[in-house]
Amino acid sequence: MAQKRTWLITGCSSGFGRILSEMLLARGERVLMTVRRPDTVADLLARYPDTARCFVLDVAKTESAKGVIAEAEAAFGGIDVLINNAGYALFGGVEETPPALFRELFETNFFGALEVMRAVLPGMRKRRSGRIINMSSMAGIAGGMGMGYYAATKFALTAVTESLVLETAGMGIKITLIEPGAHRTEVRAHWKMADGIDGYETTIGKVREALRTGAGREPGDPLIACEAILKIAEAENPPLHLPLGKDALERAERKLALVSGDIATWRDLIVSTTTG
Repeated sequence: MAQKRTWLITGCSSGFGRILSEMLLARGERVLMTVRRPDTVADLLARYPDTARCFVLDVAKTESAKGVIAEAEAAFGGIDVLINNAGYALFGGVEETPPALFRELFETNFFGALEVMRAVLPGMRKRRSGRIINMSSMAGIAGGMGMGYYAATKFALTAVTESLVLETAGMGIKITLIEPGAHRTEVRAHWKMADGIDGYETTIGKVREALRTGAGREPGDPLIACEAILKIAEAENPPLHLPLGKDALERAERKLALVSGDIATWRDLIVSTTTG
């Protein structure tokens, strides 16, 4: 990166957000980090006093996003890149999970990410320049057992992102959805799990047990993943969708094959409703 940029990264206390912040600060970039607890990034603020800033933001409290983004923009004169990273995972079957859990999930993963995007867009639109990187998941490509509500938040983020790409055409704003598979971050320590109910022991129950015992053995390397994300942030023509990891690629390929197969099988019925 020839010219230093100002980055806003949400959810920087751990995982991808923390790693990306450290990488960028080490390169001399200006990084605005949002966290719920400032102590989690105190070491970065001490190490990079001229280029690191911290803002307290719980993205689930959507009404606070605009004010925090205004403060962040004022700190360095505008935001060049947004990495919309804050969020968490919820495991539980569609029938198992109580509304309080999945509504709270939507407030963070979808509505929170949406309001941060909406808050940075006026500045980017005015400058006719900017990048938005929305952290989705391979669950945003296709759902899986026990992941229906988590996937739904990521599907919703995908829909809005795809629409925004069309709406901002010609404005100099480049937008990408990152869709990682399982990586060795601390993410599973922050998962919420709904209690199981009778009847799902051989389906959801098996996945639940695998999640409990598989932490730390995920196939993805988070450092390599973050390097890939930064390459996308530098690319002249970045992709809209970027699965990361073999598991994410396999899920994308299965989804494409499934949709293509259904279309091929039912093509005549599909087109039969068009009469004009």
